[in-house]
Amino acid sequence: FLRRLSIVILDEAHIYDGIFGSNMAYLMRRLRSAAGPSSGKGTPSGAAGMQFLASTATMADGEHYMKLLTGVDFYFIGPERDGTPTFEKRIVHCSISSAGDGYRSFLRKIGRDVLNCDGNERFLIFTDSRKRVEELAADLQRSLRDEKEEKTEDRSAETLEEIESLIANAQILPYRAGYEDNCREKIQEALTQAKLKGVVSTSALELGIDIGNIGLVILIGAPADARSFWQRAGRTGRDCPGLVIILDTDDSVYRIGLRRYLARDFRPNTLYLDNEYLRYANVLCAAEEQRR
Repeated sequence: FLRRLSIVILDEAHIYDGIFGSNMAYLMRRLRSAAGPSSGKGTPSGAAGMQFLASTATMADGEHYMKLLTGVDFYFIGPERDGTPTFEKRIVHCSISSAGDGYRSFLRKIGRDVLNCDGNERFLIFTDSRKRVEELAADLQRSLRDEKEEKTEDRSAETLEEIESLIANAQILPYRAGYEDNCREKIQEALTQAKLKGVVSTSALELGIDIGNIGLVILIGAPADARSFWQRAGRTGRDCPGLVIILDTDDSVYRIGLRRYLARDFRPNTLYLDNEYLRYANVLCAAEEQRR
């Protein structure tokens, strides 16, 4: 496998940060070392012919950082040369209190409006609390049932069978860390296939999810990190025009203004390549790999 390896793809490259990113940086160097030199037979192979491709929408100084991460030079293709089809995306700021029933009433109305719209457009709601994810999903689903005068028991789901049952009977589901992989995949699949109208999620749906026809993204609370905001906002505007609503529950956006909030720079990634403990662990791994 290593002798034939010619392309290494690093998607969502901005996640390689801190200790995790530092271990990944050493892994990339070990990979190049284990692959060995070029075969010299005309077809590039091994480390000398290995090509790295990386993609990210939210990294500061990507060209320089990717060289630190992999140890090889990168050719940078910026957003001005991005050929990805894009649609209009509007961002709306709404200052609203998290106390009382204000924002919950707002969400219930939005949920009903989206449900009654023609077409297959769906919505995502992001919040940072697992408990709130479950509560909001149940609250929204209950409000939809009340309109149809259906009375069924609210319940959470943990197993694949329970998730499949909820998908068959619900239009809005929660999504968070803690679910088994097959349960999370089933929810993503149902949303992609328009079996669900919406999902309430933690940051678990920020990355690596490409679901078209997400027409609306609602953020409960404004993410303090610019990367997190644009990852969440990026879930919409892919296959149809998108709307992002920021429910500014602590007035953090209101205090600095929406334009300044959106113009913030991405936080630089950090690697700890001089950390002696990381270096020692990876040297042991490299020694074993070279022995084999």
